[in-house]
Amino acid sequence: MLRIFYLFLIVTCLSAGMPSAHADSPAPPVLEADRHKAVIFAYHRIGDDAYPNGSVRVEQFKNQMRELKDGGYHVLSLPDVIKAFETGQDIPDQSVVITFDGGHTSIVDIAAPILMSYQFPFTVFVAPGTTNKGAHNHVSWHDLRQLKDTGLVTLGIHPAYYGRLTHLPETDIKRYLNSAVSLYREQMGDMPDFFAYPFGEYDVTYRNIVSRMGFKAAFGQHSGAAYDRADRMTLPRFNITERYGGIDRFIMAANALPLPVTDLVPESSRLDSTLPAIGFTLTPDLAAYTQNLACFVSGQRKPRLDIPSKGRVEIRLSEPIDQPRTRINCTLPGPSVADDDDTPRWRWLGVMLTLADQNIAAQEE
Repeated sequence: MLRIFYLFLIVTCLSAGMPSAHADSPAPPVLEADRHKAVIFAYHRIGDDAYPNGSVRVEQFKNQMRELKDGGYHVLSLPDVIKAFETGQDIPDQSVVITFDGGHTSIVDIAAPILMSYQFPFTVFVAPGTTNKGAHNHVSWHDLRQLKDTGLVTLGIHPAYYGRLTHLPETDIKRYLNSAVSLYREQMGDMPDFFAYPFGEYDVTYRNIVSRMGFKAAFGQHSGAAYDRADRMTLPRFNITERYGGIDRFIMAANALPLPVTDLVPESSRLDSTLPAIGFTLTPDLAAYTQNLACFVSGQRKPRLDIPSKGRVEIRLSEPIDQPRTRINCTLPGPSVADDDDTPRWRWLGVMLTLADQNIAAQEE
């Protein structure tokens, strides 16, 4: 299992930067959150060469599912995990959840047969307006009914159409969500319990609308392990694509642990500044480990970390944000896999930042 450690370092260097830990630091603690967590994967398309940034190759997907089957993992349904969060029930270590965004036909044609051969439960999020129009390369209501009838599939929704809503007035956001719920209920006969933000983008207004509509949980596309004390309306998922679909990165993500923090800024993914204030406070049981923390920003050099007080971390960007979407990942060494001291695990905190429309336009000009 030492091979995984060295491959993890290589993969992390290639994708975001190098985590660091001091050899003379005390052993990382086990947290209460570790007993109430699961890693949730977000897929989009399978085997669609026309969209490599939103797809994984078929062979990659098969290898990942084989790893889940043979690697001692627990593949749980999304409803079971959220119910455990609500009741405080322990969740087995190395538990994962499989989800799909966008409702593309490759879910039915390619992914579903593989998952059902393993009897793995999974969740499909659809944009009901797109489904209702019978859009090309998207699942139909008939497909969704057949999936649901297997007993392995949970359905959730996006807004009526898969698109950005953070730039819209509150009344428009409500309209797109109400339309999605109405169409889904009309076709499926029940209310959807779960919601996924397109592209993982949300702001405080959007999040609060989703919460008031009664969803049990809502999901972004920022990396990290979901756990019971996290905001139920902005739970993290590891986004799986062809570029980041190698088996070693997949194993690393599947073994991720929560990195609980408080006072996270900014509160939402939508930015009005290209040099935002970014920071958080580690919980008291992790406050002594700030020297082992490493943070990385997609498309930028490694940022400087300032520690103004015990446990408080402020991230100083090396340059202004100039991408429509920027990911920040912070990692901290965690305890190894149970009964295996050679397999390292990392606590993950993921943050998705998106520029407001006017800033995107200015950068594109």
